[in-house]
Amino acid sequence: MYVDFTIHNQPNSHSSSRTIEVDGLFDVHESSISGALHECHNALCSCDKIDQCISIYRRCRLKHMVYHSLLYRRRGSSVSYFVQYSKGHDDNLFGKIDLFFKCNNENFASIHNHRLKHLFTDYFLSSNYHDILLKALNVYFYVLHHTSTLTDVVTVDNISNMCVVFTFNDSLVVTPLSSSYEHD
Repeated sequence: MYVDFTIHNQPNSHSSSRTIEVDGLFDVHESSISGALHECHNALCSCDKIDQCISIYRRCRLKHMVYHSLLYRRRGSSVSYFVQYSKGHDDNLFGKIDLFFKCNNENFASIHNHRLKHLFTDYFLSSNYHDILLKALNVYFYVLHHTSTLTDVVTVDNISNMCVVFTFNDSLVVTPLSSSYEHD
């Protein structure tokens, strides 16, 4: 009876095979450090050991979402590398994540920026409803240049949303995916 009582009063411990996913960079990419990363390193760090200081990564988990860089080859048809991000006072920037890297224990993304070409509602200039559409559509849809002309380096915390991307008339039409609203 004593054995039954002891077993019955043991604390229940349930082991879970579910792993806790931590935000941050993962999937190290072994490659040589490019000239652009040398410039970034010089701006961010004063050490002379760039190979020990910078690590390049293919993927990053932010707010339980996995973002891929262009280095990640198994992304398939996903465009989880095209994101909305902020830099300085501009929080409506868009681009393709070239790669993630760590320098001085801080996580960064190198992003090929696609500049805004014109407002989405410019497609509806001849419509009688243009003024009504202005307020609603220009918040959710952006028309960008098809090609990138510059690269931004930002901390990964500045990445805000993945985007759905369409090619239209030699432009990219982009809409950010956010959990705060639905695209109907």
